[in-house]
Amino acid sequence: MATIEENIANIESAIAEATSASRGLKNYRFEGRTYTPQQINQDLLPSLNARLSNAKKQQSATGEKTKAEQNLAARTQRGTKTILSRIEQAIKSGENSANQYFEAFQNGRMDQATYAEYLNNMEKLRADKAAIESGATAVATGKTGGTHHADVVNSYEVVTPSAPPAPVTAPVDPKETRRAVTNTSKVTPTPGKPTVQSSEIQRINDEPVRVTTYTDGSKKVSKDLSSPASAPAQPAGGGGGVTTTPATKGVKAPKVVNWEPKFRETFPAKAWLLDLDRDKYPGLFNLLQKAITENYTNERFAAEIDGTDFYKELAQSGKVREIKSIVGDLGFDSTDFTKFVSDSINFGWTGDTLKQKTYEEVFRRNADGTYANPTALARAKKSNDFLNVQLVATNYFNKASDATIESVLTGKIMIEDFQRQQREIAKAKYSHLAPLIDQGVTLEDLSANFKQSAARLLEVDPSTIDMGSADYEIALNFGEADKRRVMTTGEWERMLRTDSRYGWEKTENAKEEARALASNIAQAFGRII
Repeated sequence: MATIEENIANIESAIAEATSASRGLKNYRFEGRTYTPQQINQDLLPSLNARLSNAKKQQSATGEKTKAEQNLAARTQRGTKTILSRIEQAIKSGENSANQYFEAFQNGRMDQATYAEYLNNMEKLRADKAAIESGATAVATGKTGGTHHADVVNSYEVVTPSAPPAPVTAPVDPKETRRAVTNTSKVTPTPGKPTVQSSEIQRINDEPVRVTTYTDGSKKVSKDLSSPASAPAQPAGGGGGVTTTPATKGVKAPKVVNWEPKFRETFPAKAWLLDLDRDKYPGLFNLLQKAITENYTNERFAAEIDGTDFYKELAQSGKVREIKSIVGDLGFDSTDFTKFVSDSINFGWTGDTLKQKTYEEVFRRNADGTYANPTALARAKKSNDFLNVQLVATNYFNKASDATIESVLTGKIMIEDFQRQQREIAKAKYSHLAPLIDQGVTLEDLSANFKQSAARLLEVDPSTIDMGSADYEIALNFGEADKRRVMTTGEWERMLRTDSRYGWEKTENAKEEARALASNIAQAFGRII
């Protein structure tokens, strides 16, 4: 489908051609109908002017809509920054007090529920921040000045519990002292018995748990958040491992708190992987977490991710081969190709739809108007699809702009409509050939014999001759303005030989003929003498 700008240009071109035909007092064919000079002035031109006026009104309305959308986007952006600023302040406040909260909890000055609430709030804040930054969560925006709905703003006003209890400075009860000693993670080692090496609060299935690591490598996961003071019960079968209580059975592995925001920050191009099904792709999520906890480099991460369950599934689906069979091994500069493959599977893109979606990404532009994928663009312009669309216009002695070809490849203009458009343009320029064009004959077809003849006489490669150029198109457009016709073969070859702009006199053909003529003249004079 043509854009508004293209419609306006086409209508203005038709008005100019119709006006020219009327002034030249000749019939004019437009959209399958032939108009006499009188009908052009009475019917066609008023109709075209009305269409032009409507198209310009539509263009104006579209511009107003675009401006309104831009204003809304600006307000939303300002509002998003406001919300993010509040979330970041709340996170900073919570992190500054983290040690005080933990110390208060360990020493019994804060109950488990309060400390769990603090952990929940902090994790929610980081998740909300990451979701807004990645675009997964939109921020509600009012109609004026980026003012946000009150419930959105207020949801980040108070995000942590009240300040933790101050450390106890007065003399304490002996029982309290004994409890503090019991809760400490530093236990006097006993010969032959493993002792606590480290202990930390983590979250499993959104519940706070304590993960304790002992000197023999064994671990214990417990919902008791107080510090351990003894060695763990060994897991069944002996050896080190994670000892799970009944409440945590079935848990595959402890989840390190807040690794996901760090992953989004470290590997932004792969952040979309966090939205996949965790239960379906446990191997993938184990690697994502491992990449953060072990500080993977980009090279190491790229080398290992291909072996995960998700990437193996993509390879087995055949979708990668299907895409490459359509557009070649394009690759994208600003988009994760794997994500595009995943989306094509999830949305069921196949055939022409898949091809159009691929080209939409190839031709996507940045906010400043530059192409987002210049490498893919350069390859696409050399592809058969791009060249074939260009060839349609060339066959009718026209030239299609890159923007028009992009519209065809992305499905905005159907190829059939593009071909019809090129035929109509050709018929307007070569009206005496309109019956043949309507029968499906192209101007390239009609000029083929003339091209071969010119290549032979001028001793050049036929592919170097453009029959649609001013020097050569006269073969199909010969004669006076109102009596245009196709040249005869004799007229064409005679013109090529006699017109100096074609350079026939410099060819070996011309030199051979000159030598033959000179020889004949000499022989003739010899006989006379």
